[in-house]
Amino acid sequence: MRTSLSGNVHHGGVSKSAHSWLVIYPEQRLVVALNANARLDEFGDFIAIEQAITRAFLNPSGGGR
Repeated sequence: MRTSLSGNVHHGGVSKSAHSWLVIYPEQRLVVALNANARLDEFGDFIAIEQAITRAFLNPSGGGR
């Protein structure tokens, strides 16, 4: 079963290869903050990483894969 990650509040940015992303999932009572020094082709790649981490916390049995 995949957990819906809709209904969130977020903000992120990039500065000289440093990526930051903060997202709040009120319905799941979860806050995720990520910071990384990395070069990515698209900022959306960083968001995909956050979603994978978030699903791991919301579905610890591996159901979010």
